[in-house]
Amino acid sequence: MPDGHTLLESTLARYQTGFESVFLVLRPEDSDWAQRLDGCTPVFAADARLGMAHSLAAGIVAAKGFDGAFIALGDMAWVETATLETLRRSLNDRSAIVRPVHNGTPGHPVGFGQAHFKALSELSGDEGAKAVLDENRQRVIAIDVTDAGVIRDLDVPP
Repeated sequence: MPDGHTLLESTLARYQTGFESVFLVLRPEDSDWAQRLDGCTPVFAADARLGMAHSLAAGIVAAKGFDGAFIALGDMAWVETATLETLRRSLNDRSAIVRPVHNGTPGHPVGFGQAHFKALSELSGDEGAKAVLDENRQRVIAIDVTDAGVIRDLDVPP
């Protein structure tokens, strides 16, 4: 990044400003990251090689004591802190799902109330939380935001 930090460090810094606890899900072979990053709790996903859902499930299991959790991607460092605050405040029901939407496009992070933790912890494969979102459409609260950072992904050309 222009300031000399890695993309992951920049992303984590955003979330550490907006949330009381930040868990970083890592593959076991990436344990060196756990020692380099301050202010977050490392979670090792033993089955991460089997797909994104396995990492997501490991993170949700680690967050079991919370009323809700936001799933964020490590390569999305451009979400504004004001947006994170709006999303955090909007997840005030344990059965809700909160998702930012920018110009009609759903983005990240997606917040899940604790009622969804069991389903999220049982995910497998490489589809992330799509199945949980699809099964709970009536619980999804779409938050319209002007922040394009919620859809800006390093893996996708602008």
